[in-house]
Amino acid sequence: MGAPATPPKFDKNKDLIKGELTMVFLNDSVFAYAKKDDFKFTPSQIDVASKLSGNFNDKMGGKIDWSLSVEAFVSKTKGHMSYDQLEHIAASGKAVTFELARVTVSESTNGERSITKGEVLRKGRVTVGDLSRSSQNGEYETFNCTLNGSGPLLTSSGKEVGSSEALTEVGITIV
Repeated sequence: MGAPATPPKFDKNKDLIKGELTMVFLNDSVFAYAKKDDFKFTPSQIDVASKLSGNFNDKMGGKIDWSLSVEAFVSKTKGHMSYDQLEHIAASGKAVTFELARVTVSESTNGERSITKGEVLRKGRVTVGDLSRSSQNGEYETFNCTLNGSGPLLTSSGKEVGSSEALTEVGITIV
């Protein structure tokens, strides 16, 4: 038996990631005024129970569904993903490129902000669905949309999430 492993150390000030440091890009355009985004990864389970399973359920992984919901302010400025662009993409029915990436936000002396895309965390292709726009008296207009995964979800290096190559890349061995 070998020496005990050194216990991992945790530091919430270094380990945790604030939401504003991760942003959604569609067709290389950022959702600049996103209030929030919710990424959902849902592997289905197939029941393969048989007489050999005894008293236990037996399941295997099936198809994988992934999607992202975004809530953002409606903006009239060009250069980032707008409601109008999303409406046209949704109506086309075509899949477009998607990236979830770390960003750096910098502010100039006059208060304008710019976003620099950094490390890409996940990428793939998505279709736009469930697009809605909302306005209330005295409030800024917002919109919500769902980006539905079309094909595999990929790691930053282009490996399919869950593939043996991607598992090896993150140090996981499944036997």
